[in-house]
Amino acid sequence: MAAIATGGYRFVMGSATADTVKAPTAATDVPIGVRENACVTAGDSVDVVLFGLTHITLGATVAQWAHIQINSTAGKAKTITATGYDAGVCLEGGDADEIVKCFINIVGIPKA
Repeated sequence: MAAIATGGYRFVMGSATADTVKAPTAATDVPIGVRENACVTAGDSVDVVLFGLTHITLGATVAQWAHIQINSTAGKAKTITATGYDAGVCLEGGDADEIVKCFINIVGIPKA
């Protein structure tokens, strides 16, 4: 269940409420996965990918094969920096607000 109402293909983080995910609050937050479907209203059921192929909405220009992290409170992705958590790899390059293919690996997530 989502505690937010936004588009799909964005990073989410855990919530204090059981069985609920929420939007990140900072680029340094630890993602728990990528929300695959959009939420019309808070409380909607959502699918979250923890490991494997999916899509992600970019928050900045990202090159193909770049490792990605949370970009912003909107849960979009950017190229990883020294303060971010490595959440996966972009399989396609793209620009801000584009949805691209990626491989997500939240299992044993390392900090850059």
